[in-house]
Amino acid sequence: MSTSPNGTSLIAAGTTIKGTVSSDSELHLDGVIRGDVAAPHLLITESGHIEGAIQAESVEARGHVVGSIMAKQVKLCAGCNVEGDVTHELLTIEAGADFQGRSMRARPPVPVLDTPIEDEASDIDAADEGQGASFETGLLDALSGFTGGDSGGVAGMMEHLAANGCAEHVAVWTSGQNLPVSPDQLSAALGGDQVEQMASAAGEPAEDFLKTLSDHLSNNGPAVASAAS
Repeated sequence: MSTSPNGTSLIAAGTTIKGTVSSDSELHLDGVIRGDVAAPHLLITESGHIEGAIQAESVEARGHVVGSIMAKQVKLCAGCNVEGDVTHELLTIEAGADFQGRSMRARPPVPVLDTPIEDEASDIDAADEGQGASFETGLLDALSGFTGGDSGGVAGMMEHLAANGCAEHVAVWTSGQNLPVSPDQLSAALGGDQVEQMASAAGEPAEDFLKTLSDHLSNNGPAVASAAS
């Protein structure tokens, strides 16, 4: 592993590292790591490959990841291949990204490098369990109050999504499988007025509500589709 003049750590193409990699500076990966990775900021280029758990402030994946990602900000770029769960505060998935796993929103903010990866995962799970009841109740109120589509409510929302750019998502959810949907996709499909109305019912700002709805549909699409039938 080398260091550039600006302090960025580099692992070049053709280099394979077996074992845990930890860096105090930004890490650019062009090579292969077979082990866990911890760094403040991680860029996995098109030739980069990781087989292990990732922990960072931000991760930009353009290459191949087999393992979990835990970071505040995660960007899955077009052409990447990610096989594993992603725990995040903000997740961006570009068209053309191949993501096989679960998207889980972190509460509270994800700490970096202070505790082992296994302990952080437990803390995040416990935080999610503690906030689950109010989250589900607010979201249920918002979905039940949807006024678009022929039916209104949850069924009306699914009809509206299918008719406005998310037909593939609705079809996959109805078949019993998960398919990630981004906040931007939901905003475009639902429209500003509906988003504001639903966010108000959920007691959240519109931007936060879209993230909440995105996470819920990405992880529980089949359950929502079943409730709509």
